[in-house]
Amino acid sequence: MRRCSISVPSNIAEGAGRSSLYELQTQLIISKNLKLLEHVDFIELEKEIIEIQKMIYTYAQRFR
Repeated sequence: MRRCSISVPSNIAEGAGRSSLYELQTQLIISKNLKLLEHVDFIELEKEIIEIQKMIYTYAQRFR
């Protein structure tokens, strides 16, 4: 999770930031399913990921 969350800004610079966020989102789902992450924490983190995905999409649309 740390590795893919750190790769988000690196991939933004390369133009592929959303894929890392999907990777992070998948890791969160796995962590929740394995009961390594509380449901409340999962919901909060997923909201943040979705918000960042929207921000990246909006940013990318401005420069196309």
